[in-house]
Amino acid sequence: MPSIFENNTYDLNMAKIGISNAVYTVESALTRSNTSISKNMSRIATGSSTAVAGDHATFKALSNTFALDIIATKSAMKSSSVMKGFLSTHISAIDNISSLVSRLHELAVLGANDTNTDAEFASIDQEALAIANELVRLSAGEYKGKELFETLSRSEFLSLGGLGAEYEVTLGTAIVEVNTIYDFDNETLRIKPSDGANDTDVMTSKIEDLQEALNQMRVNAASDYAALEEAQILLTDLNVEYQKGFDIFSQINFSAETAALAKNQILQSAANAMLIQAKNAQTGLIKLID
Repeated sequence: MPSIFENNTYDLNMAKIGISNAVYTVESALTRSNTSISKNMSRIATGSSTAVAGDHATFKALSNTFALDIIATKSAMKSSSVMKGFLSTHISAIDNISSLVSRLHELAVLGANDTNTDAEFASIDQEALAIANELVRLSAGEYKGKELFETLSRSEFLSLGGLGAEYEVTLGTAIVEVNTIYDFDNETLRIKPSDGANDTDVMTSKIEDLQEALNQMRVNAASDYAALEEAQILLTDLNVEYQKGFDIFSQINFSAETAALAKNQILQSAANAMLIQAKNAQTGLIKLID
């Protein structure tokens, strides 16, 4: 484009070349802009026919590949969100169980006192059993039908969008430690706080082992949750890049012409405005002369 459309220099140029020349210059520029727009629209309309058959096949294959990647990454993001929901529930259950274990440990320490009366021993043992029953109830929790805790450590796998990309979530268990304290068949305590009157460490040591196992389970679950969060961020970035690639190859031969068309339309609008301004100025000058 001529320099009259750049750097806001139109007024100075008009003062130098005169109003008539300014009108002629703008009209010429406007004509060229209209011609460019027509060419842009023509090339956009016939762009698909300008590529050879081999190009069409290649572009279609590439766009199909990117479309597959887009769907895969979207599905992986949904899948990882479901796994994150499971892990979040799993961690919350561990925290609730840990709170009960803390109270159970407190009762074990209180029971390891030979000066307690029989009534006090019975009260402490009764509360400990109630807490143990609630602990077992929580450990039987589920997430969408999936058990939060099982008797054996296990691994859960999920795809991260195909191409062999997957993530393994490791879920531990504390069933061995719980079994040393609680009798699942009879729903009673194997070791009671009152047993601590003879051996102060008999119950507290088992509870400490249980809490250590719970801590390890929570660390693993939290690590997996953080890793999945990072994976979701990367999947989102990948999805955006795949979408860009899909757009490029599905709109080949059209994007550049569309950009040129938009540019020429903007210049055309500017030229029209300047032309009206110049003609108005010319009319005012003629009236002044008359």
